[in-house]
This record gives sequence, C-alpha cells and structure tokens, in this order.
Amino acid sequence: MFEKAKPVWLKNRENEVHLRLELKEIFTYREGEYLMKIATSGVYRLLVNGRFVSYGPARAGKGYFRLDTVRLDRYLSTGTNTVIIEVCGYNATAFSIQCQPSFIQTEITCNGKPIRWSGDHFTARVNPYYVRKVSRYSFQRPMLECYDFRTTANQDPFYLDPYFRGEPLCVTDAKKIIERGSPYPEFERSGALPIFRGNAKYIPDADILYDRAKTDMGPLLTGFTVDELESNPAGECQHYEYTPNDIPISGTISEGEYEVYKMKNNSAGFIRVKLFCRTDVTLYILWDEILSEGRRVNFMRCGDTCNASRVDLCVGHHEFVFLEPYVMQYLLLHAAKGNCTIEDVGMIEYKHPPVEYARSSNDPELGLIADAAVETFRQNVVDIFMDCPSRERAGWLCDGFFMGRTEHFLTGKNEVEHDFLENFLHEKSYEALPDGMIPGVYPADCRNGMYLPTWAMWFVLQLKAYTDETADTSLRDSFKNKVGRLLDFFRGYENSDGLLEKLDNWIFVEWSGANDLVLDVNYPVNMLYAATLEAAGALYGDGNLVKKAEELKKKILEKSFNGEYFTDRAKRTEEGCVNTGEISEAAQYYAFYFGIAHPESHPELFKKLIDDFGPCGVENVKAAGLIPSAPFMGYQMRLELLKRIGDTERIHRDVKAMCGPMQRLTGTFWEHANCVHSCSHGFMSNVIRYI
Repeated sequence: MFEKAKPVWLKNRENEVHLRLELKEIFTYREGEYLMKIATSGVYRLLVNGRFVSYGPARAGKGYFRLDTVRLDRYLSTGTNTVIIEVCGYNATAFSIQCQPSFIQTEITCNGKPIRWSGDHFTARVNPYYVRKVSRYSFQRPMLECYDFRTTANQDPFYLDPYFRGEPLCVTDAKKIIERGSPYPEFERSGALPIFRGNAKYIPDADILYDRAKTDMGPLLTGFTVDELESNPAGECQHYEYTPNDIPISGTISEGEYEVYKMKNNSAGFIRVKLFCRTDVTLYILWDEILSEGRRVNFMRCGDTCNASRVDLCVGHHEFVFLEPYVMQYLLLHAAKGNCTIEDVGMIEYKHPPVEYARSSNDPELGLIADAAVETFRQNVVDIFMDCPSRERAGWLCDGFFMGRTEHFLTGKNEVEHDFLENFLHEKSYEALPDGMIPGVYPADCRNGMYLPTWAMWFVLQLKAYTDETADTSLRDSFKNKVGRLLDFFRGYENSDGLLEKLDNWIFVEWSGANDLVLDVNYPVNMLYAATLEAAGALYGDGNLVKKAEELKKKILEKSFNGEYFTDRAKRTEEGCVNTGEISEAAQYYAFYFGIAHPESHPELFKKLIDDFGPCGVENVKAAGLIPSAPFMGYQMRLELLKRIGDTERIHRDVKAMCGPMQRLTGTFWEHANCVHSCSHGFMSNVIRYI
C-alpha cells in the first residue's frame, strides 16, 4: 500500500479528543503521473495549491484503515507545488466513525516512485482557526465545527509561503492498511440563492434546552461538557428570535440581520461561504433540510442534532469551507455582530458519482421521483451504505440490504456493498455485545450494548443477495463462522415450538405501531428468522437449516393466521403462549414477502392487501382494525409484492402517493412519511427499482 510512508502524529497527542492538524509539503513538478496516497483514523481533506481536491477516507472496521489514492495531475502547475492535508482525529464515540488513536499516513508518488512521504517529509501544525472545545454535532456524530478567523487566514504564511514549515511529526505504531473498493466522488460545486431576509432579536432570558448529545458526556458518549465549551452555537442561537421580513435582499447584513439561502434541492456536502467584512463580525450559520413554520430555519428540528455553527471574522475578505459534510436545503447567515457583504454561498457536494438510469419520458411526475431516488442514493452511498448523510452518517444493516439492491440496479456493480459487508469481518467479536451477535450499525462505537437482533438477520439476507448478484463467494466463505455463531445465539431463544421468544435489546419490525407488539413471540420477527435460516442454508449448503426454515414457516402459519389475517404476537401466560389478536398491516407484508403465505394459498387476503391497503388505503386499514404500515419497511415489501405479480399501475400509484410529497418538498426521500427526522434516507432510494 505504501512504499516508504509511516503513520505519524504530533508527539504524545494521538489520544486527544477533537484535534485537527494541517500537514504541509512542497515539491517541484516534473512531467509524469502524480498520485497521493492517504490513510487515517480520522477524516481528511486534501488541498493542492489552495484548491480543494478530495475528502476521505473510506471507512473500515476497527483496527483497519482504507487507502485513498488520489490523482493530482490536473491540480499541479510548473514549478513549486504546495500540498496541504487537514486531518481531524476525533477520539470520540460515534455511529459515523470509530473511536481510535489518531494518525495519518501519506505518500506522494511520481510515475509510481515515492517523492514525499510521512515519516521523513511533511511538517504539521494544529489548525489555529478551528475551535476545539465545542459540543457534539449530534448524538451519533462527533464534534460540530466553529471557527475563529480574527487572526485572518488571508495573511497566514503557512498557506502563502511554500517554504514556511510547521512542527515535526512522530512515527506511531504500524497500521493495517487495506484497499478502498468504493468509487471516488467527483465533488461537484453547487450554489445557493438568497430567498428572504429577517431580523434576529436577542432574548436574554430565553429558555435554553440541551439534548442528550450535549449533556450525557461520559465513557459511553465522549466529548466536552457544556461548561467546557469555548464556543456554543447550540445554546447561543437559542437566545435569538428569528423573524423574516419583506426587506429586499441586498447581500449585506449588519448586526441583528440575517439572510436565508436556498440550495437547488436538499443537498449533502461541505458548506462554503465567501464574504467581505467591513468590521469584525460574529457570524452564525444555521441550516436545515426544510423550512419550518413561519419560514423558520429550525437548526434543532432533528432533536439531538445541532445544525449551527459560529464563525468569528476580522475585517477583510474571507472564504472558508467546512471540513465535514452536512445536509441542507436552506442556510441562514446571521450577523450577531458587525457588518459584512455575502459574496457567494454554496456547497462542495459529497456523494456517489453520477449514474445512468432510465427516466420516464411519458410521466413527468415519475421522472421527478426517479431523479429524487437517485439523488437520495448518491447522498447515502459514498464509502458505505448510510441511513442518512446528516445527523448519523451511519452504516445500518437492513437499510443496507435495500441499498445493496439499489446499487446493483443502478450501477451493475456492488462495490460499496462489498466494503460495507467486509467491514464486519474486521472484528472477531464486538465490544459490549453478546457472543455471536452482529452490530446493527457499523463501523461505530456503541458502547452501551445496543444491538438489533432483527438487523443481524437482515445481514444474512444481504450476504445471500450479494453472493447471488456478484457470484463472489469470498465474503460468503469468510463469514461462515460469524453466521454460524449468530445462529447459535438465536438458538438460545427458541421455545418448544421452535419460535423465537423474548428476544433481548431493540427488536425492530418497522417504523409504525407494529413495533409496539414485539414481545413475547413476534410473528413477523419469526417470519424474518425463517428467511434467515433458509438463506444461511442456501449459502452454506446446509439442508438441515433449509428444512428447519420450512418447519418454522408451517408453525408460524398455524399460530399466527386467524382465518382472515396474520396476527402479530403471542404473550406468555400461565396457560402458555396466548395469541393477543393484535394485527398490523406490516405483518401481512412480512407473511407474503417471506413466503409464509402466497397469492395462491391466501387469495382473499392478498387481494385485500393489494387492492385496499398500502399508502393509498390508510383509512381502509384503520377501518379494518389494523395498524397502518410505514415506508420503512412495510411499503418496501409491498412494492416487491406488486413487482412479483407485475402490477405496474399500482406500483406507480403507490410510489406517487408515498414519494410525491417528499420529492416536491425536498427533492430527496425521507425516513418517515412526514419530515420529522432525516429528509434524505438511503433505503428509500430503493423505489427506483420498481418505477
């Protein structure tokens, strides 16, 4: 991977929380092919001669680090060239990144031969403009970004003088470097346009609310307490009452004024701002995916997430780009102090490279929905499969199953899926989880012992689908032991009927009232378990597992079906397991999706399910006494059932009902049927496969 480079960091500082370094090196251009190789336990961005080039790396499981190889040629010029790598070592628990000691390992090659490398070249400094002690961005992601440019970067010799050096770096322990399989983003630049102005009134005695991401600091959630913070936009911005007005947009804002900018649609990437300050300025930057009531940019809409930053600036021109990616459609710039003219606002987008797809020409609404599906896919499929690119950026199983199918459909490949699955191989067992269990979100540090037994089942289904689509048996073979241990884990929960009973931890069926019915014996969960056994049997040629799956299906049919519907659960009493009679729409989809029932075996139920239920039949579901389903994941299963019978008309009707409002409001698809949380959720891109 590296010929000469060694992993390095500032001496004795590799375990510090939220430390951002800037590494610098110069070289003289000679004709040839120039490559930059980078691996790190944190995140980095690469600048060549002041131009943004790349961000990374692709993530791996604990103890492993993927190599980014970046082509430099088009960024180089005759003479001296300056390379700067900014790297952030978080050393904080998160769903989006592993908590590991900081290092960076990098090498520049020309025609395959190293010319500069860490260990002998590159000097560094701590970034003097970032604010270190800030709160977490969210419960799932580490620290947010705040900056202090009052000692202006415009006159910084580290950037302006190629021969200005920083501190030497020290070599750390050797690291396990592995290849990156996922494609590199193209980092498209997009702009935002101002849409209205407003006034921000300071309320001294405002009620300040702090969520768990700000208050629950400790060994399970690492970061800085509120009392330690050097900058606190989460608290500071709650003191302001933001009121839009009808004053014409000018691009100039003075103390107490703000302007709101709109992206072309909900977008994922790095905020960039260019402005001129006539005085010293304290600028608050707020963003969100939607406008809330009263044209409000609600930076706390997602609960334990803070879509806000503070930037302090001195007189002069400034242009800055945030280090980390965020998601927004609306961005608010508020001058809490001073006066400035906003010259440019936009984003460097961070998403999967463009993909080719067939866009409907005879149905404009479906065409726009297809565009939104692909945009949602691209934002969530970069180095792994993410649930959302905003508050979590986390690799969840089950979401990954649907996204793997979407990647194959759109690209004909499973490159990101390979890395997503391979990451689970990097640890033999997982901290705080029972033996045999696979984490529901990874790579991540969930030290509270949280896991989802159902997501581990979806992992087996995804491994089977990946193997079938690619004919690549290497991952299948590598996971044989893990799958076996997982099935051993589940065996401990089987009752005398062979059904799983009283599973522990977070048992997830779908985002609906069906998830209130998970104990003691949940029939949809057991339907999924039967499919898991069947998939494992097929993967490893184990006829006993296939037979066990068939027997389990028969038992579920016997216990769950009441002659009209599949019921959701049975509860343990002194008389045994007693069916509660509770019924969800999701249970019906599970039954047909996983082969407990078939259109031929249960024609009346299937007809009612297809004709009367779904996103267009919520009132029918309620009238029948059932709990309505949700986009995640009952309606996904419904689309698959409609595809199996070739009912294109209903597919289009359902997709328009479910996704049309999302496409019109954000241009991306949401986690829920309403926009209470993420408005760009990866699994929903799966609808492109059906329309």
